[in-house]
This record gives sequence, structure tokens and C-alpha cells, in this order.
Amino acid sequence: MLGALEAHGGALDAAPADAGAWVGPVIALGVVVLLLVPALRWTYSGARRAARRAVEPPYGLLVPVVELTDAAEVARSRSVLAAHGIRTTTAPGADPGSLPVHVTSRGEVLPPPEAAGVQVLVFSDDAERARRLLLPS
Repeated sequence: MLGALEAHGGALDAAPADAGAWVGPVIALGVVVLLLVPALRWTYSGARRAARRAVEPPYGLLVPVVELTDAAEVARSRSVLAAHGIRTTTAPGADPGSLPVHVTSRGEVLPPPEAAGVQVLVFSDDAERARRLLLPS
């Protein structure tokens, strides 16, 4: 090997040092972009999914038609609806801690309601008819 070096006058012909120096960084940048784009799409798509969940009703196909605090009234409402062929179920009323805070025009904070009632739920197709039966105008 040294004989070949001496045969050429003591110096090796070398390619310029920067002949392909840009290829590596370009490939690295491409790999980063290809990994970053799907990762960011996945990350930020969660906000859209959460927004869709926020507008979904909490009981699926069932909607509340009335909220009552008296157990006898709940039973009466359910029997009236059953007599008209409307299937019902019940759910706990709104948690007073989750209700919005009400403030008067003078800046006084009103206390939250004391007791949560019981919601009477029906299928969304029957909701208008159930409201007419329970809340006559």
C-alpha cells in the first residue's frame, strides 16, 4: 500500500471533502418531517374528538324532559307517559356543584340550589310529545 503512495509522488488523490455533505442533512430533515407530521395530526385530533364528545348528549339517545324533586311527582309523570305509550327512565338531576354560578347585577353571588331533583328521560323521538303531556301550556 505504501508502494502505491510512493508511486504517485507521495500524495493520494482525494475527492473534495464536501462532495455529498448536503445529502445526509436533507435525508435527516425528511425523516423528521415524515415522523412529525403524523404525530402532530394525532396529537391535535384529540381536541376535535373532545369537542365532538362535549356536544353529545350525556345520556345517548335519551333526553331529559322534566326534573322534579318530589318522588311522588316523578312516579306520576312516569305513569302519565307510560299511559301514552312513552317509555321512560330516570337519572339523578344536575349536581348543584356543576351548575353555573349566578351573579346579580350588583355583583352578589347567589347560592346554588339546595337539592338536586330527578330527571325523567325519554327517547329523543318522544321528547316533544312528552313535554306537551307533562308541561301543558
